[in-house]
Amino acid sequence: MCKLKSLSRPLRRAKMESHGRITMTSRQLQQLDQRLSQWRASHADTVQVRAAYRQQVLRFTLSSMALENEPVNPQRLAQLLNQPVR
Repeated sequence: MCKLKSLSRPLRRAKMESHGRITMTSRQLQQLDQRLSQWRASHADTVQVRAAYRQQVLRFTLSSMALENEPVNPQRLAQLLNQPVR
């Protein structure tokens, strides 16, 4: 069994520099809270949450394909998803 030295050392945390504080108004916070409450109400069970997640993953995949200059359309994506894994 091979053991890598780099894995035995603790990882160093990258230093994050703040480029100013981002603050939100109480109205913005209230609007976000309202949107979150609406989302939770419309996704009350795991079936609905999973369906929303799958839909979002497909959107991200289509966006990624567009960035990579791949032919993009939902039908092609569906065809690629139905191909057996090699």
